[in-house]
Amino acid sequence: MIRKNTISSPMPKGASRLRKQGSRAFPVPKSISKAGSVQIIRRLETSHLQSPALSHQGSLGGYTTLSGAGGPPANGSPLPNALVDAGVTWNHRFLHEFAEAGFDPKAYLARNLKSTNEKDIRTLLAHLDKAKQAADAALRRNVYRTYPEFIEIAKEMMKLETDMFLLKDLLSEMKVIGEDLTSDVGKGTLSTTATSTATPSGDPTLSSSAATAKLQRRRTLRNSVADQQALFQAQMTSLYNTVEDSQRFLPFHPHRHVVTEYHGLRELNPTTYQFKQSVSLILLNDSLLVAARRKRTKGSKPVLVADKCWALADITLVDLQDTRDLTHAVKIVRQAEVFLFYCGSAEAKRDLVTMGKQAAGAFVDTGGAPGDRKVTAATLGGRAVFVKEDNEDLTAQLERLGDELDVRIAHRDFDAAVKLVERARRLSPPAADQSHTVQRLTGIIRQRQADLATWIISDLSLPNVPKARVVQGVRWLVRLDQAVEAKNVFLAARSATIRHRARQLKLEGSTELHIRELAIIFFNLIRNTCSWYAECFAEPTMTSGLIRWVREELAVYADIFRRQVFHSLQRLPVIASCLDSTEREMSVLMYSGLDLNFMLEQEFARDLAEVVARCESQCATQVAKAVRHDDFLVLGGGREADPNAEPERWLASSLYAFESAVCEFLREVRCIARETLYGQIIASTSGLVESTLKQLLTLCRDPEASDTKCFAVIINGRLLVQTVIPRLAHEFGQLYHRPAVDFDNLRVRLDTFPRTIQEVFCHRKSQYASSVLYSFATMDFSAPDAIPDTAGPTTPMREVVRELTELGRALDAWAPLDKKAMLGAVIERFFYNLTDPAGWDTAGGRRSFGARGVQQLVLDIHFFLRVAGPWVTKNANSVANKLCEKALRLYFSTHRDRTMAMKTKPWYDARVAETIGAMGPGYPDFGRVG
Repeated sequence: MIRKNTISSPMPKGASRLRKQGSRAFPVPKSISKAGSVQIIRRLETSHLQSPALSHQGSLGGYTTLSGAGGPPANGSPLPNALVDAGVTWNHRFLHEFAEAGFDPKAYLARNLKSTNEKDIRTLLAHLDKAKQAADAALRRNVYRTYPEFIEIAKEMMKLETDMFLLKDLLSEMKVIGEDLTSDVGKGTLSTTATSTATPSGDPTLSSSAATAKLQRRRTLRNSVADQQALFQAQMTSLYNTVEDSQRFLPFHPHRHVVTEYHGLRELNPTTYQFKQSVSLILLNDSLLVAARRKRTKGSKPVLVADKCWALADITLVDLQDTRDLTHAVKIVRQAEVFLFYCGSAEAKRDLVTMGKQAAGAFVDTGGAPGDRKVTAATLGGRAVFVKEDNEDLTAQLERLGDELDVRIAHRDFDAAVKLVERARRLSPPAADQSHTVQRLTGIIRQRQADLATWIISDLSLPNVPKARVVQGVRWLVRLDQAVEAKNVFLAARSATIRHRARQLKLEGSTELHIRELAIIFFNLIRNTCSWYAECFAEPTMTSGLIRWVREELAVYADIFRRQVFHSLQRLPVIASCLDSTEREMSVLMYSGLDLNFMLEQEFARDLAEVVARCESQCATQVAKAVRHDDFLVLGGGREADPNAEPERWLASSLYAFESAVCEFLREVRCIARETLYGQIIASTSGLVESTLKQLLTLCRDPEASDTKCFAVIINGRLLVQTVIPRLAHEFGQLYHRPAVDFDNLRVRLDTFPRTIQEVFCHRKSQYASSVLYSFATMDFSAPDAIPDTAGPTTPMREVVRELTELGRALDAWAPLDKKAMLGAVIERFFYNLTDPAGWDTAGGRRSFGARGVQQLVLDIHFFLRVAGPWVTKNANSVANKLCEKALRLYFSTHRDRTMAMKTKPWYDARVAETIGAMGPGYPDFGRVG
């Protein structure tokens, strides 16, 4: 059957086909000879000088003589402006003589410049140079003007070259068809000739000896043929092992063998000459195989992989002439496709062309342009390597099968049509043994087979197809070797059915009902699909496609569920009801052997985690509001009261709200709890506990908070860790039936947090005493005079003692708090604050102490340690002594005069005792001790 090819339309009239050979950017068509191209280029060069386009400014029309008399050109036109601007005013012969083909410079000089002097010659030379520059500028403008036409003509020439190759291939195929038609005529002639060439003589001796010799020659030939076939088989086996996928292009045939191989070539883009890939060419006696060098994995060795393969009768090998842009290249043309290969050297290119000659058994075509030599199997009369005689019976059967197949398809008798295709498949010989007629007929049957598969597929794609028709249609496609296409069409049709049924559902206000109906449709249709699939495809290798489809459908259902339930912020009971209905309907897949509950959990894991996080956020907001508005008024207890024994007397309302909110959170998320959510639920509960403790810590930092409120906060922080967390653990175990080990770990980890709250409170009280009541950094201790004998502690220090006594008496009402530890911490932190370097350094340097100032500081500290003795820790006492030593050291370092006497310890003790006695009996009263 002749291929239908199209040839491009002819080029428009008047389009220039000429170009200069030196600046050629596109290849010259192979049909133009070298001599013809030279003549064209010469006409092009002459046209630039004789074209009317050169009559504009800058063209060469005429010139004046050397004497400057002036004269018009031969055609009567005035002197060109370009030459006038160049200074050409002499009158001589016309300038066009320089452009004549037979211009003789010597004759011109002897005829016109024989009697001129040196000055005129120099003048003529300058004028000629200016005229040349003006002509170059005009020629350049003319070239720029015609450049678009030049590009268009070059493109048309390329298209014409491709059309010529197409036409040549068509003519070759026509010749092959003609030889096939006349092959039967030669059979009878050859048989008659063979009969007439019998032994002319009737001598029986000669006849017997001739028969013996003939038998021996046949035996020898038979042995050599067997050896040759074994060699060919070994070559093809080696080729299959060396080049991957080569057997797909070149099936085994007894007469097929490798002629030669050529490695190290590079395939180039035929348009841009850019590198595409490294290839090797393997030339066989009937085909040309192109193997690409590729790496399977990173770091592995490159291997040869079959990329393309052509029959020698279908290709044309062109030996390209070397140019400035491309050297050592050959071109292979197959119909309208062009492939370009770079050989690397002239020797390699010559070897490749010789290799093509040897395989084709042809000659190098010397016609056409020199340098473009062609080796083609199509020019050899269309002879293929394996020419098989037509089997008339087989041809007739295939023709009848094709006609009957058309009728069966037209009557939609698909079962009979499939049987006819199978019968034709059994009748058809292997592709290597098929003649041209058989190949044509099998191609027609394959086309009918494709049409039959298309009709069956269109029937399967219809909605609401019953099971019997679906199963039968899929089986037909499998028998037509369309198993993969049948699987895809079947599953796509089932997906369309599920979508159609799902769109028929209406959401009428009840999300739970809608999700339940949606789950019934999805999972029942998936179960039916699995049962139908098992009847249609019995091969185990097809099971993976079904599992992949089920996962995709489950993902579609999860997406719809996510939009209707999770994204619409439904309540937790609604979400739990939808999940339960989904799991209940999904259990029908167990009848098909599919347990996909884990896939559903994977699909909803992130959404459920977001639901838990949203509930946690709501609970945290509620607890924060309760803590922020709580006054922490508690009932309290007696002197020996234990908060852990009676927590209800000490818990604030905000802690009750916290416990109830967290328990409600655990009860709500229990309805959606899954195995993968336990960690998330425990983490959320731990986050709520920690955020509440941090809020209590923030309350103790507030300078506006009263001492009693801070005492209640400290006790509630301790109860939260020691009492509320165990209660939450018990609630969690009752709801989820799991051991609450994580809550025990949480309690151990937060056991020291209430102590941190207490330390923050003590730090705030000490900071108030050291920066507000007794502002050491702003007090003046630089008085140089002697301290009076009647001096006593300063008023700020007395205020500090009074503040501590009030704090001690207030702690007596809060038995759960450690009074001694808290007062000791406040006193110790108070002395540490006095040692801050910022209070000892000034802008002018170290702080200055006078005799009176340093002794007053010692008296204040001595007074404080005496009245707060039972509550002062060893660390506080040590820091107070270092504070006094530092002040005395600074005083002695700045006052070298030691004549002024310093007060001794008895004086300090007397002044402290007198001050305590003057403030009344029972002073100071820090409350109960212990």
